[in-house]
Amino acid sequence: MAKENCPKAAKAEITLISIVTALCLVGDSFLYVALPLHWESAGLATLFEVGVILAANRLVRIPLNPLITLFYNKVSCRTGIWIATILAIISTAGYGLSQGLFLWLCMRFLWGLSWTLLRLGTLFTILRVSSPSTLGYLTGINNGLYRLGSLAGMLLGGLLADSFGLQTTALFFAAVSCLAPLVMLKMPKSEERTRGNASQTSAVQAANRAGWKEILAKGPALWVMMTAFVVAMTYQGVTASTISMLLDAHSHEKLVILGLTLSAATLSGGLQAMRWVWEPFLAPFFGSLSDGRMGRCRLSAIAFAISAVTLLPGAMDLGLVSLSLVILLVLLSGTLLTTATDALGNDAALLSENSRTYLSAFALFTDLGAAAGPLFAYTVIALAGTGLAWVLTSLFLAVFAVYWWVHPTLPASETSSPKQA
Repeated sequence: MAKENCPKAAKAEITLISIVTALCLVGDSFLYVALPLHWESAGLATLFEVGVILAANRLVRIPLNPLITLFYNKVSCRTGIWIATILAIISTAGYGLSQGLFLWLCMRFLWGLSWTLLRLGTLFTILRVSSPSTLGYLTGINNGLYRLGSLAGMLLGGLLADSFGLQTTALFFAAVSCLAPLVMLKMPKSEERTRGNASQTSAVQAANRAGWKEILAKGPALWVMMTAFVVAMTYQGVTASTISMLLDAHSHEKLVILGLTLSAATLSGGLQAMRWVWEPFLAPFFGSLSDGRMGRCRLSAIAFAISAVTLLPGAMDLGLVSLSLVILLVLLSGTLLTTATDALGNDAALLSENSRTYLSAFALFTDLGAAAGPLFAYTVIALAGTGLAWVLTSLFLAVFAVYWWVHPTLPASETSSPKQA
């Protein structure tokens, strides 16, 4: 089992990084719940500006991914994550002090830089401390733990903003993020990088070019990147931006749980937060499955198939209870698919000499998918409704299920070493 084979030091390092990421993430996550309701107190003029602010950090990450990869070629991941924690504290505090679109965009750009440093620093660290038999397990630990920040931000953010206001809540979460540097003090000082000379820098740039050439020229590598795109488009874009619309169609219905009456609007936030409750437990389990005999490609194929099937009922005329159960299944399949495909991306990087370029490209395609998802969904909704958006997304997932079932292994890179292969 991957859990038993995983070195304690590797697990401890990934756990610490995941906790740091969770503490940094609370400020971003609470905005998705609170800002659409309290946008006027932020000095914004329209709800459209809310959409721009929530998308800005994703858009800025697209050009940042290759730049941060070059940055990590010169400094250690530990140093980069230290910088990310400071930027996260500044941006979250800025939410409580900013008024108007321009200042809010500046804070979101800072968060986009912080998240890129966190995400790539974490991916590179997982690649460094893992082996093929523990990669999925460590990926699952990271995916499960860092999203506790999303859980705390979403559950507490709305409640605190309603009680104390948007600004006070942002400053509270900034104080919570100040715990991240304290956790960083426990991080081991390893893999320190020194500034290279001109020839070393030239060699790094040549390796990056070779990595991108390999990705674009090789079918399997490009399919891995498109897999990242489609998964992010589905779960960070299409479903995340349309679940509330599906439930709003049932706003006349009431759901009673333990004597409490929940409206559709209240249910939307609660259902989406549920994923971060089970993720710390299920993501490592799913990651361990991908380390086993089935392999990551076949598990990804099964995960794609399950996800495609669970999306289809979203297009049906269901009652509020039935629709809520469907949404829970969609979110559960999202945990399985995200964990399996993240490990798949790390696998592709392990099989290449240009591993950092691979992970940078994987993060880039993920951000492109996250940005494209809402645009795709709302374009289809404007033409034919929410149901068709979910059906078309299901068809995309089905294509990838077939591909990864037919291609159960990743071929080794021509530049990989025998040990890596």
